[in-house]
Amino acid sequence: MNDRVITVSPTLPGCPRTIGDALHLAQPGAVITVQAGTYRESLRLRVPCTITGEDGPDSVVVTAAAGSALTLEAESATITGITFTSSDADLATVDVPVGRLRLEDCRIRSTAAAAVYLRNRAHLAMSRCVVANPSGAGLIAVEQTTALVEHCVFHPIGTSGVVLRSGADPVLRDCAVSQTGGNAVVATDGARGTLERCTISRAQAPAVAVDKLSSTVFRQLAITDTADTGVLVMGEARPVFEDCTVSGAAGDGLRVGPGGDVTVDRCRVHGNGGAGLLLDPDSTARITRTEVYGNTGDGVRVETVRPTVLTGCAVYDNGGAGLRHTGGTDLVVTGLDSRANGAPDSPLPEGAAMAPAPAATQATAPAPPPVPAASVDALLDELHALVGLAGVKQEVSMLVNLQLLARRREAAGLPAPPMSRHLVFAGPPGTGKTTIARLYAQILRALGALRQGHVVEVSRADLVAQIIGGTAIKTTEKFESALGGVLFVDEAYALSADSGGGADFGQEAIDTLVKLMEDHRDDIVVVAAGYSHEMRTFLASNPGLASRFTKTIEFGNYSVPELVTIVEDFCRRHRYTLDYGTSQTLADLFARIPRDATFGNGRTARKVFEEAVGRQAQRLAKLDAVSGPELTRLLPEDIGPPPTGGIRTGDGQRPDLGELQARLAAMVGLDDVKREVADTVNLLSTARRRVAAGLPVPPLSRHLVFSGAPGTGKTTVARLYGQLLTALGVLAGGQLVEVTRADLVAEYVGQTAQRTREVFDRARGGVLFIDEAYTLAPGDRTGGDFGREAVDTLIKLMEDHRDDVVVIAAGYADEMAAFLDGYPGLASRFSRTVHFADYGPEQLVTILEQHAAESGYAPTLEAKALLLRHVEQLPRGRAFGNGRYARRLLDSMITRQAGRVCLIADPTVEELSTLLPEDFVPLH
Repeated sequence: MNDRVITVSPTLPGCPRTIGDALHLAQPGAVITVQAGTYRESLRLRVPCTITGEDGPDSVVVTAAAGSALTLEAESATITGITFTSSDADLATVDVPVGRLRLEDCRIRSTAAAAVYLRNRAHLAMSRCVVANPSGAGLIAVEQTTALVEHCVFHPIGTSGVVLRSGADPVLRDCAVSQTGGNAVVATDGARGTLERCTISRAQAPAVAVDKLSSTVFRQLAITDTADTGVLVMGEARPVFEDCTVSGAAGDGLRVGPGGDVTVDRCRVHGNGGAGLLLDPDSTARITRTEVYGNTGDGVRVETVRPTVLTGCAVYDNGGAGLRHTGGTDLVVTGLDSRANGAPDSPLPEGAAMAPAPAATQATAPAPPPVPAASVDALLDELHALVGLAGVKQEVSMLVNLQLLARRREAAGLPAPPMSRHLVFAGPPGTGKTTIARLYAQILRALGALRQGHVVEVSRADLVAQIIGGTAIKTTEKFESALGGVLFVDEAYALSADSGGGADFGQEAIDTLVKLMEDHRDDIVVVAAGYSHEMRTFLASNPGLASRFTKTIEFGNYSVPELVTIVEDFCRRHRYTLDYGTSQTLADLFARIPRDATFGNGRTARKVFEEAVGRQAQRLAKLDAVSGPELTRLLPEDIGPPPTGGIRTGDGQRPDLGELQARLAAMVGLDDVKREVADTVNLLSTARRRVAAGLPVPPLSRHLVFSGAPGTGKTTVARLYGQLLTALGVLAGGQLVEVTRADLVAEYVGQTAQRTREVFDRARGGVLFIDEAYTLAPGDRTGGDFGREAVDTLIKLMEDHRDDVVVIAAGYADEMAAFLDGYPGLASRFSRTVHFADYGPEQLVTILEQHAAESGYAPTLEAKALLLRHVEQLPRGRAFGNGRYARRLLDSMITRQAGRVCLIADPTVEELSTLLPEDFVPLH
């Protein structure tokens, strides 16, 4: 048993039967893979490790009858794809008293006091998790803990959804909290933290309650359908609400109780059953650029004797007065637009001021505000949550550790180690350089190394003037605006470019920057960004530059899977989903885009997403009626055609070998295929090590024959094989170019060789996958079929470029054997044949269930039993489609389910996503 890689299985011989047994064997850093099953145990993690559910959270359930289902006692741990349940009323289902816990794609089903309990300065990173606890709270964070919680759902919750106490400082982003028996979010006892882009709905108590000196920041929240007040602030709390919406509350929209002090900016408060904004006696507020409309009571009701300011607000269409005031106050009202309300506004009290709206000409650009300080752990989690950029993340983490070391040395009375905070970000466009610069600025602010942490972005045009002496002035102005933060100089190499004659004012900007960087070396960070080669020229343009920019961080192109992930992130952000098959279409598209100087990386991914949305709109515009799910789904046909031609020479980044091997192992069935591919990969990996050791290498062929019926995963495995070889460094790019006879064979003499060469060039650095390759063999062997010309051309190209392309020929087993026999040169080049067996009935149902989950559907147990009986009775002729049949079957069930759900007046989420036995109809 390898104590670093452990498999937990209820059935496999030689494997631990429980996760607890695996943890007893595990050494620090162990990776534990858990096969499907229900594990009745309570896990206590005492060594740093990673635990992954092999088939996702719906298949691996850890349930504890007593105690917590998961308790972290180690320095760190990562859990992926597991469901945790417990019923101990006194203990949390997931307890994090120490260390750093990362939960990804997990389900937490609790009937305890809390589903997740974070305490004692511990840290939690939680993404794409679903938390349900009808008996207690969702997440409780106390005692100065930190967290980064993203894309998580808390529903339903018996008491409070998220509770922050005792200095807790988490970040919750893109989360949903709904159907809570108490408050959706509670911040009390000096809690801090930030909630961004979250949706809060159907709370039975005030949806957001902030109390007792808490200073939580709420940005872009949507707070709806509350059975009480939407937001309640009291007890000397000082929260900030920016760009939030509060609507549909049975009571007041936002109420500030005695002692509360609230800042409200650019918010919308509408459609609530009481007042829009209610300020109780002894409260204070600063309300700016906010709309208050359509509320049953007054728009703004002020009963306070503490200073209150309303600036640039619009109050209209409310049932009561727009602004009602019932007592003396220190009130300043500026630029109030109050109209069409049900009652006249109260006259301003004696001593209050109605200031005119400031004229546009009086406006002055304020100094950039400090970036709100966040915890270093939360910012580092945000950094590591970015797609790709493994080398960049490592470099930034090292810089952070250096800063921490410097602070510790200073605290111990030792001199700080010599280091420069200025950086060069080198690499192609669209690889996240600006995003990393902003995070770096915030991290330095959190560390106390910068006092503001803002970023000022400039280019040559912002620094260089057209007259002598003007450049130094412009450069100094921009530099001073960045003091306390980061000056980000994009395409910095343009400053050292030859101006074409006369004075080189770009060089003047460089010289000015060098002096200013020395004069203010402790109050600013300069990041110079651009293409790698050009940035080396830039550093050589001034002797002082290289000494100030001692660290260069290289940003490589995104890999194909990373580009697909970026598109998926855009989809989540804008409430779209990728239909099954669409992700693969995206991967095919990105694999064929040449990685030249014009390739935009993340910007290209954004453009692909935006174009897909446009194509979806054109497609749906032709339909008379469109359902809600159809409005969110992007189909393969919504992805544009890939570019043709061009040679792909690699991404500049290698995919993770372990991740790819795990993906292959996670595929349904295909045991023989997995073993053959693993053997081939091991041979190639060993060969590279022998070369490195100066040993001779036996001749190896990387080309393969994939034999088997349609729909057995040949294309998917071919794509993984190419990526595996890329991870080993055997291939430069790893892209898959899929072709058939029609792509290789032309209609006239001489054209087939040219067409085959063009296809082969597109596959350079990757895999050429020839589907139904046996169709290239002429039936009568007379030589009149141009398929032979294609094969002859391929044989020569495979020899000429044997280190640059892998060719996989696929088709039925008997036909592929005859194909190899018919061409003497082929058999020696395809030395291994990998056979893909038909899927069994249970495997077909699993495939259908996986595709259903990808599209947001789930068949019931009864439906799965019916499907299993159906596929067990299917005839298995040559035309049987295996996995394709499972996908067709799913399509038919989704169609019938749509017809059934359309008859329901207000379907629930469960009704929209559940496939029942009556949705099944046998295919013909």
